[in-house]
Amino acid sequence: MKVAMVTGAYPPVPCGIGDYTQRLCNALREQNVDVTVWTLNAARRGAEWTWGAVKRIAAEIAAAQPDLVHMQYPGKGYGHRLAPTFLPHVWRRKGNGAPLVVTLHEFRIAHPLRKCAALNLIRAADALIVPAWCEQQSLMRFWKKSPIAVIPPSANIPVQPVTPERRRERRTAWNVKDDDVLLCHFGFVQRNKGFTRLLNAFEEAHRKVPHLKLLLIGDYVSSPQASLISVGYLPAADVSESLSAADVGVLPYSDGVSARRTTFWTALQHGLPVITTRDGSEPETMGLRHAENVYLVAANGSPTELRDAILTVADSPALRQKLSANGRALGSTHTWDNIARRTLEVYERVTSE
Repeated sequence: MKVAMVTGAYPPVPCGIGDYTQRLCNALREQNVDVTVWTLNAARRGAEWTWGAVKRIAAEIAAAQPDLVHMQYPGKGYGHRLAPTFLPHVWRRKGNGAPLVVTLHEFRIAHPLRKCAALNLIRAADALIVPAWCEQQSLMRFWKKSPIAVIPPSANIPVQPVTPERRRERRTAWNVKDDDVLLCHFGFVQRNKGFTRLLNAFEEAHRKVPHLKLLLIGDYVSSPQASLISVGYLPAADVSESLSAADVGVLPYSDGVSARRTTFWTALQHGLPVITTRDGSEPETMGLRHAENVYLVAANGSPTELRDAILTVADSPALRQKLSANGRALGSTHTWDNIARRTLEVYERVTSE
């Protein structure tokens, strides 16, 4: 099968959806799918997704005559432009009638204008994939075709084996002692990541337990506080080692944890006991069990509630060990091979109709 994959950005441009697309393409190729990626990795992300660029890409896709087109949407690479959502209409006018599969990574909490743009793609699609059950529910009234496929992603950082000596070296470099409890937060800083709540909760927790420290991996502002360790962006192998050197992952998404969160699956697969947030039925659908494989607090709760959760988990090595083992087992069920297999099932369905 010959597939044209369209994405707003692609590595080395920093973009979570771009990373997802690369890993999906690699896994699809392992299953003998011929995938070609179309993107515009401009220095100013989104600046090149003009009507002219869309027409050019549409012409190239039509000329390639793929069996299927798969579009990843949205993504920082597209910027706030409307033009990319008209890509299917343009290439179809150029004589290629290949079916369109759209993976809609975020709709439920999107800005109303972003939703309107997405609806233009939805109308053109022959099949729809979403990464979480809450996203499926938010789209039901807009989609009357085939069932919406829910295919959660996997970790975006592969696990690198770390020896006890290497783990100790990492912690020593950050001035983290053996009896310190090192919390960790990582990824892009966005409004729905609950970062401000985390900082307030950590400040309260640190006043009570001075041997708590917080490791920040990603686009964070460095802090002069010795208890806050900001390492910026790191290569994937270094991120993996850093996660393995931490004791607890804290991911207080303000809209609640959902299956689309690659940072969540990454933390689980690295064996981190994870404190995160619940909202609606998504955690139950994901198989999350409070104080068994994850520690849950309210998505709209206070910093004090999050502080209490941090103190509870930090104070109990037995609880951390249980969360680590059970969380790792849950995370191991989400592999890119399985994701590619389920995506290929969608491809085969739409190309046979």
